[in-house]
Amino acid sequence: MDSFLNGWDVNANNGSYTQMWLRSGEWMQPVMRFDLSSIPANATVTQATLELWVNSSSNSYSVDVRGYRLNRSWEESQVTWNQATNGQPWGLPGANEAGADRAYTYKAQTMHSGTGVWLELDVQSLAQNWVSAPGQNAGVLLKGIGAAGVRYDLASSEYWNVSQRPKLTITYRTP
Repeated sequence: MDSFLNGWDVNANNGSYTQMWLRSGEWMQPVMRFDLSSIPANATVTQATLELWVNSSSNSYSVDVRGYRLNRSWEESQVTWNQATNGQPWGLPGANEAGADRAYTYKAQTMHSGTGVWLELDVQSLAQNWVSAPGQNAGVLLKGIGAAGVRYDLASSEYWNVSQRPKLTITYRTP
């Protein structure tokens, strides 16, 4: 499931949008969670890649994309900039309370520019955490870091072209 938090429309739920917006300056932040229950909890994740199809952008600037492990559960049909679920606010708006809403440090990073291509993040450490502690899998928050104003429009799980929806590819081994 996926959505995006919009600091310019703080009470809007974007869970049914066909795109997720990622904006520099941390104003628009995608959130995603994948069901990994089919992977045994004792598995060792050797590789994990999150791929997001980039439909368009507001200009040609690049963005520093950072992925943070979410610590607070959220619901796709209820999540907003201000709340994780109905009646349950984020510690700080935008899931910005480090430690409570999200991890203190990012676990994945890439510089991205361009459209009509995949944005790829190495999320091996995140995936290992989700597999090893499935009850703590609240997903990932993506932040666009940088002063130059740019918005990237990423295909969501509701996107019309199924082959361009978000993908999480995991390679693992079991004992």
